[in-house]
Amino acid sequence: MWGTNTPQTIKDERLINRFDYDGDYGTVLNRFLMQAALDIPLTVYGTGGQTRALIHITDTARCIQLAVENPPAQGAPVEILNQVSSSFIPVCF
Repeated sequence: MWGTNTPQTIKDERLINRFDYDGDYGTVLNRFLMQAALDIPLTVYGTGGQTRALIHITDTARCIQLAVENPPAQGAPVEILNQVSSSFIPVCF
């Protein structure tokens, strides 16, 4: 997931989301942004050729809204709701 604001949170500074960064377990996009801002070499795990799906926080919120508005029938199989906007192979410098 990427982004820190939705159209609703941008209306009032008390609703602004945090920009979470965890050097080991956080999202790769947040980690790369922080490392680039601090002039730290980007940490790449594995071969560095993994494809990652990215979804904006607004789309994530919409997925949650869809799930709440459309609950499954009792005993129904699990349904995956996903609105991935893009898929990328990270390019590391």
